[in-house]
Amino acid sequence: MKKNNELCNFDGYVPHEFIKDHFPYEKPRNLQLETTSKIYDAIEDGYKYIFLEAASGFGKSAIAITLSDIYSSGKTYILTTTHQLASQYLEEFEEYDLKKVEPRSNFPCLTKRNGSYCAIGSCKWSKCKYHPESRRYNGRYTCNFISQLEDGLNSSTVITTYSYFLSENFYSNGEFDEKYSNDFPKRNLVICDEGHNIDDKIAERVKLTVSFNDLKDLGINIKKELRELEYSDDYDFLLQKIRTKYRKELERKKPGSPSYVKTFMKLNKINKFLEHIGINKNNIAYSEDETAINFYPVITSNFAEESLFNAGNVFLFMSSSFFDYSSFANDLGIEKDEIYILRVPNIFDLSKNPVKIYKKYNMDYKNLSEYAEPSLEIIKEILDKHPNEKGIIHTVSTECMEYIKKNLNNSRLICHTTANRKEILDQFKNSNEPKVLVSPSMNEGVDLPGDLCRFQIIYKLPYYALSERVKLRSKTYKSGEDWYDYKMLTKLIQTYGRGIRFEGDYCKTYILDNRILGIIEKDLQGDELIPKYFIESMEVEKDK
Repeated sequence: MKKNNELCNFDGYVPHEFIKDHFPYEKPRNLQLETTSKIYDAIEDGYKYIFLEAASGFGKSAIAITLSDIYSSGKTYILTTTHQLASQYLEEFEEYDLKKVEPRSNFPCLTKRNGSYCAIGSCKWSKCKYHPESRRYNGRYTCNFISQLEDGLNSSTVITTYSYFLSENFYSNGEFDEKYSNDFPKRNLVICDEGHNIDDKIAERVKLTVSFNDLKDLGINIKKELRELEYSDDYDFLLQKIRTKYRKELERKKPGSPSYVKTFMKLNKINKFLEHIGINKNNIAYSEDETAINFYPVITSNFAEESLFNAGNVFLFMSSSFFDYSSFANDLGIEKDEIYILRVPNIFDLSKNPVKIYKKYNMDYKNLSEYAEPSLEIIKEILDKHPNEKGIIHTVSTECMEYIKKNLNNSRLICHTTANRKEILDQFKNSNEPKVLVSPSMNEGVDLPGDLCRFQIIYKLPYYALSERVKLRSKTYKSGEDWYDYKMLTKLIQTYGRGIRFEGDYCKTYILDNRILGIIEKDLQGDELIPKYFIESMEVEKDK
């Protein structure tokens, strides 16, 4: 295996001729061919973990398709953050052997007439008469979930979401019955689109959720336990108590019955979670909502192997914003000498994609109420500068979105809820009017090329909400403040790229939150991890 000592060096590098034959575009840029060839060389040299950092709009998805086609005999998984992104792959590369696979929860159960879905554990496989392996199967109908899963596994490239892939790999129940085995057998190549998210995605998908109804059925006093957690934070003790209750409950069930299977699956999840937490009881973060309590791993490295790395021989992580590669690798339990890093030079004209920063407003939670009203005047000015163009206002929170919509009272503004996000996004794209989308969640995974987005306003910096896991996570680093800043910057770079999707595209970005100036200055005096193209695109509001 060669030692990778450079982030990137294309000087004098000649791409492989055969790469063109697999590339999805008739006239690929030479830099795209060079990048794909370098990744191919890294794979052939024996690297298992490859990091590709390239600006949004460079064509990373085309590189993913090229590599999946080259390695089609060994088959590939492409993982995306949303179903919408997965569908975009199918639409853009329809001539390739791609199949999208969705989880059971998206398919109505044919055996039920009450709105139930195939996620019900007791009918996952052989208990369902619509499964081809069932003794009751008559061939007339086949379970829609099973049908699309089998189509996907027969294709050379499966496209699915992190959510389904990670939880299925980690919490499959093959030890109970072979028919309950993991939906995703090992493939040669796993491509992680928007790969900077993987640590958070693992934490979210391996989290252990126990409903209040389940606790009540187990005879556990919920109010008492929650009250004790406020003082002790002994989450491991509560989990051990829940596990003991489930073990006793399982002994009372008839083996093989639907209730036995459901109880077994719940117990199995607790066993797997505690097994991977290990002896470090401080590795558990806790949250609760209206219906359940949730337990998260603070550090996911113990969970990464079984939820992700067991599923492939080679892993390509693609993003426009990795920044700190060594920390990223460490989070996943990867040794530094096992990774190949490729940071592609910026290809876009920075003069067409400037970032204007306003110096007046510190939009952190302490100052937001003070600056919210005066910042509306700036937003009005920006909208007036772009009267005939579409744009986005990135708000980070739903509360900020609703505040702007209500107080600006501008007919151009449209907002969405969690339920109608896709519907409103499509409405925005298809409108012939210069609409402005106000959203807390369009900072990544959304392509708005050309006239779909000519300007965007970043209302406040996209810092993580201070959940217990985020607080505990920051404490695992020497400088938790730096970690918190860089996680924000990862999102910020993603946001910057929403309206720049191809060479020659242009979009002006406005940042109202002046905290970015101090963060950039600190980075320039220290690690210099922020891409130079982003810093060079900045212009600061002149003093009036």
